[in-house]
This record gives sequence, C-alpha cells and structure tokens, in this order.
Amino acid sequence: MYQTQARPEDFQLDQEHQPLIGKTLEEVIGDGESEEEKGKPPERISLNSMPQWIASVMVNLKRKHHNVPSVAAVERLTAKLGVAVVRDRFGPSITEIQVLRTRVYELGDQFLLKRVYRSRDYELHETVDTAYRKCSLREWTAGALSDSLSDPLGLPHSTAALIALIAGVSQSQTWVPRAWTQLANRELDHFGRYLTGEAARLKTEILGG
Repeated sequence: MYQTQARPEDFQLDQEHQPLIGKTLEEVIGDGESEEEKGKPPERISLNSMPQWIASVMVNLKRKHHNVPSVAAVERLTAKLGVAVVRDRFGPSITEIQVLRTRVYELGDQFLLKRVYRSRDYELHETVDTAYRKCSLREWTAGALSDSLSDPLGLPHSTAALIALIAGVSQSQTWVPRAWTQLANRELDHFGRYLTGEAARLKTEILGG
C-alpha cells in the first residue's frame, strides 16, 4: 500500500449549499436572487459546448416566471441550485478523487504527475447538438464551481458550469418538460460513472507508479 499525508477530511466542502438541498428548480427561481446577490456584478464565462436543449430550457424558464428579469438570471439561479445538487450527490466521490490527485503530487514522480494531470475534459453522454454561448454566474456560484469541480477534478471551469446547469435542470418538477429532466438525470448518472472510473484510474496509476 502507498503512504500519503493527504486525508479526506482535508478536502471537506463548505456547507453554504445546504439550504438549497431538497429544493425544486421552481422554488429557487420563485425565490429569485437576494438583494445582496443583486448588488454584486455577475461573472460571465464562455461555454464552448452549450447543449441546445439547455439553452432552450433557460429561455423557456424565463417565460414561465416573471420574477426573473432575464435569461441570465435564470442561468444564475439554475447553476446555484446545481452546485448544491452536485455537492450533495457527488461530494464523497469528488473528495476521494481530490485526495488521490494529491497523493500523486506527494509521490514526487513527474512522469506519473504528467499522466494523471493531463487534460481530461468531461464529455456529455447523450447531448447531440452544442454551440458557443456565454453563461452568467454569481460570485459564490463561480467560486463554488472552482472548489467543487474544477480544482479537485481538473475540469475546465466551463465544463463545471455546464454540469451545474444540468444538475439544476434535473430538479424541475413542473416547468421543464419531463423529457428534458430525464435527459438531465441521465447525464448526471453518466457523470457519476465518470467519477467512479476516474477514481479507479487514479488508484491504478498510484499503485503502478
């Protein structure tokens, strides 16, 4: 067995997402953004492969509820909920991968480090049509995406934002057609399998290194 100084408790995610756990997308959009959130300028990030179905869901959600002033606001609220979903559903798997990646670093083998840290962007499983778009996020959501997905998994920030949007859409009960929520849940199931496979790959690399 390998020796390491990294411990799972070193990578525990903060608990700011907890109030959103169990909420539907309709509830989060109905609550809208707080005055504190509105007082801060949003961040915009580029999504090189925004699924057309996600873009269409955002537009149609804006039409469903007049409490949000723009499609960008829908994106921000959906991604905020999505962060909570990802942390609640995949937090232990993400923590395990972060611990394993840190173990690789601690071994001090640059060839192993190169193999493990090479670009491994996540690809959606069933989405068939994508386009370049900008996505609006609040500061907390952008920071949480970095802490929860980009940094521990080595994923581009745009990919992390896309996963959060899909996770948020999966929580819709009435406003989003069932076919799209089912697709969102299938994509999340695939992401879970990706995390399992990534952890297994890292363990194999460490033991082989």
